[in-house]
Amino acid sequence: MFNKIIKPIIGALAIAVFFTGCSASAKAGKNGWYVDYDAAKKEAQKKNKNLLIFFSVVDNDGESQALKEKVFDTKEFVSALSKRFILVNLDFSASLSEDTEDQSEKEKKKAEERQRKIEYMGHIASLYNVDSIPSVFLATKEGYYAAKIETSDEDAAPEAYIKLIESKSADLDKINTLADAVRAASGVEKVRAIDALSEATDDTRRLLLADLFRTVSSLDPENETGLVGKYILLTSVSDASTFYAQRDFASAIQALASAAEDKRLGGRERQQAYYYAGELLTTTGSTDYKAVFDYFQKSYDADPESEYAPRLAEMLRSLKEEIERISGDGKQR
Repeated sequence: MFNKIIKPIIGALAIAVFFTGCSASAKAGKNGWYVDYDAAKKEAQKKNKNLLIFFSVVDNDGESQALKEKVFDTKEFVSALSKRFILVNLDFSASLSEDTEDQSEKEKKKAEERQRKIEYMGHIASLYNVDSIPSVFLATKEGYYAAKIETSDEDAAPEAYIKLIESKSADLDKINTLADAVRAASGVEKVRAIDALSEATDDTRRLLLADLFRTVSSLDPENETGLVGKYILLTSVSDASTFYAQRDFASAIQALASAAEDKRLGGRERQQAYYYAGELLTTTGSTDYKAVFDYFQKSYDADPESEYAPRLAEMLRSLKEEIERISGDGKQR
């Protein structure tokens, strides 16, 4: 159904858990590679350069290691690409954060800080919809997704990889042009520019634009564009993603349910918000089928004539049967 937009939420926790044991630093690495996403974005905006983001697990993934050694750490590659890009490597290697059994208080604090960075890096990976390692992305200086670099063994050389990145120049230029239009506009025209940028962005990576989405309701208080509801919904999805990555499932679900009650949402948007809330509840392992049923019922009622309504009706029937099979003490009959 609407699952493409909810995928980053569900992926956030999975990625953070999978990469448990990683660490990161706010300093630039050797050869000019940054290892902290926010520091890299800050530098990109300062120097007006795009971002090249490399997600890796160098210590136990042969492809990551080969790509780093044969391409990314070479002088040829760094010299050519650093003119146009800020290079950032988010590496999820367990060897970067080995902990001893007996830790001092200082070491424990460092371990806690590493864990926070692990979860944050996992969240960033989910926003870029990282579904394999290694993964390489091109983005604007703000971090807006432009292209994913698909590689093969033939590309594992500096010259070939540089050409591969150059082949994505049109994609990067397109997103940068749209981002420039957002920066230049104001009021309702800015809202339209934000919408154009959003629509040009891969729908599984739109949450990278969340800071822009959050401004729409104030830019268009009278909803002249008819787009306010759309971006209230997307903002709630972004908030839910953040809460979900922090394992605050109740707040994640509430962010969506609260958005569904906003009068500025249309029927279709309200339907999506309630559906996301119910779907998210199921991913937490909850057996509160009644609560899931209520969310899906509200989703159906929000727009019973939509193309998704028949599927929702089918889900409601299945849930009702499940609820009826459960006795009052919560045990299966």
